[in-house]
Amino acid sequence: MRYFAKFKKEEEGGYSVSFPLLKGCFSEGNSYDEAEAMAAEALSLWLESALEYDEAIPAPKEYFGEEYVSIKVPAYLAVKIQAVNATKRLEVEFA
Repeated sequence: MRYFAKFKKEEEGGYSVSFPLLKGCFSEGNSYDEAEAMAAEALSLWLESALEYDEAIPAPKEYFGEEYVSIKVPAYLAVKIQAVNATKRLEVEFA
């Protein structure tokens, strides 16, 4: 499972990062590599918080363009998300 992050090179240096599908999920870094690592951490924290508070997690969507970078969701979180989504589908089917 992967989410796409939008990287923007800032005039004053460094990169800012946002996730178009994940409202409020932002990060930054002084270098591209640092920004990418920080984006992965921000993604994990955002998803963990959404799971903890039973908030909706949008399905990943592919974005195209050189400013978009695919960030992998850690396996343990991907499994949790899939389990929650499967449970919610079952609840809807039997409601």
